[in-house]
Amino acid sequence: MFNSLKPDVKKMEKEKDVKGLIEALRYEDDYYVRIDAAKALGEIGDKRAVEPLIGALKDEAAYVEIEAAIALGKIGDIRAADHLVSALKSAYSTLQLEAAKSLGKMGWKPKNSAEMVSYLMAKGSRLMINEEWDDLRDAGEPAVQLLVQVLTAGNWFERWMAAEMLGEIGAETAHKALTEALETEENETVRKYIKKALEKIKTRAKPAPQVEKCPSCGVETPVDAEFCPNCGGKVKQA
Repeated sequence: MFNSLKPDVKKMEKEKDVKGLIEALRYEDDYYVRIDAAKALGEIGDKRAVEPLIGALKDEAAYVEIEAAIALGKIGDIRAADHLVSALKSAYSTLQLEAAKSLGKMGWKPKNSAEMVSYLMAKGSRLMINEEWDDLRDAGEPAVQLLVQVLTAGNWFERWMAAEMLGEIGAETAHKALTEALETEENETVRKYIKKALEKIKTRAKPAPQVEKCPSCGVETPVDAEFCPNCGGKVKQA
């Protein structure tokens, strides 16, 4: 790394000095230099910057990480996708959001429901399109946490959609959140869909199997069984 002279990032950008900007991206003495270098590399769009920018996603300064994520989105090289997916779980919400935006720009598709939910959580419900609401429904249980968050913090339309999707998923884990939301929800449309969701969850809930203990060995046995599956003894006495 060079630390003797402060890099002239503006001059490098004007001259499209990609090599110099990559060096500036590693400049230790001033993180503002690294921020400006990341921005410049994104504007130039040269794919030689992809690997250095991927490295900058783990910079000690969050603002450098954010600008690196933005720059990678502008360059659009799919090689950065897995690293941007990792950034979706950053402690910094702005980095999460910019990583999600960049993934969207490069046409990335999630490999599984967990990646999809991480992507949508980072992106935020206000930027979701209709197809992505459907993706959340199709994801099932992994999407419940995000939908519950939207149910409690989204605008009325987002709360409506979240309630509808939770009902479609039918997860019993959402029952408490839906019940609590119903107590405070003032929008009648949202209330209607919360009630529908609760009814769907109630309908789908499986009743606990009825059992009784075998009189011979004490093992629990279905009430309609004639013989114990454990000891073979007769369960129901004539």
